[in-house]
Amino acid sequence: MKVAKYKIVTPKEKARKMECGTLSLEVKGEGDQKAYIIVFKTIRPLYIGNIVHSSKVKRVEEKAHKHQLKVAQVWRDPADGKTSMSFCTINFNKFEDMTSFEAEFKKAYESLPKPAK
Repeated sequence: MKVAKYKIVTPKEKARKMECGTLSLEVKGEGDQKAYIIVFKTIRPLYIGNIVHSSKVKRVEEKAHKHQLKVAQVWRDPADGKTSMSFCTINFNKFEDMTSFEAEFKKAYESLPKPAK
């Protein structure tokens, strides 16, 4: 789905705004090894985040006219390989795209394998 803006809010040292691109929710692996990733790209992938049990998605109600979601996911820095929790805001072009992504995110989150205790 097309998005108007994708903004990495944290980690602060990697914060940046990216304009007009495509956002997708993809599945990697199978069975208990299944992983869900969020991919934002223009011509090539610019950002890839993993959905894990600590991930969340929420609407930004004070900016409802922008069709904006705030998403938390795990991100791996390609430069040093370290992972961290990142928070991004996504401005969708259409309300339908936002609700569709929100529903797909929730389905993916609920189908994650339960963590071992």
